Amino acid sequence: MADQILLFNSSQFENNAISSSLTFNGYAVIAEKYDLKRCQQLLSTAKVDVLVVELISRDNLNFARNLRSINKQVGIVFISPIHDLRLFEIQMDELPDRSQIIYKPSISNFEVILEAIVRSKDFTADKQWINPPETEKTEELPTFR
Repeated sequence: MADQILLFNSSQFENNAISSSLTFNGYAVIAEKYDLKRCQQLLSTAKVDVLVVELISRDNLNFARNLRSINKQVGIVFISPIHDLRLFEIQMDELPDRSQIIYKPSISNFEVILEAIVRSKDFTADKQWINPPETEKTEELPTFR
């Protein structure tokens, strides 16, 4: 049986694109939601194997942490529009174990999302960025005294 995926993203267009690609690759997308309350209601009736969630707020993080507390087996993939989670007042150590984080602007193909889903289900995997953002190299500025 294919893994059942709950997809939660604020963009309906992105939900549709990701959902279609997941279905094409053999996953069962049980819901595409862009409303947190509807996602929470769905948890009482559906079995979720993997949560793919846009990390844009502490509410989304808490939703993922709550799901993991209910089901220790669930894989969690965060998609973040920024590479510094501190801007959302989130620290890496707050993310559930095995969480995979994807930096949305650097997604060049769908394989990145598929890789994150597989890693999120691997109990030996660490939480990590799948496609870490490129950091600009800057020269060290001189210190003036």
